[in-house]
Amino acid sequence: MKAEHGTITTDLKPLFKAYNTILGGVGNTFRPSQLQFMVTCYEAATNNLPAVVEGPTGLGKTKALLTVATAYMVSQIASQGLL
Repeated sequence: MKAEHGTITTDLKPLFKAYNTILGGVGNTFRPSQLQFMVTCYEAATNNLPAVVEGPTGLGKTKALLTVATAYMVSQIASQGLL
């Protein structure tokens, strides 16, 4: 599954895997606002771009950002052949 965001295409599989790891279990679902937040942050991290994001209380920003950080770290470790 991929999400189009501007001209960058994001593979969501690393985000789904990290999200399920953080929350435990499988099949956890994203709310649309969380998905948009995660895609924006993940694209920024993986493309070395700055990002400024904000959201209301209850959006799920903490879980979303932990998901992005986990997915990004795993991808970086894997790209260096350490995983």
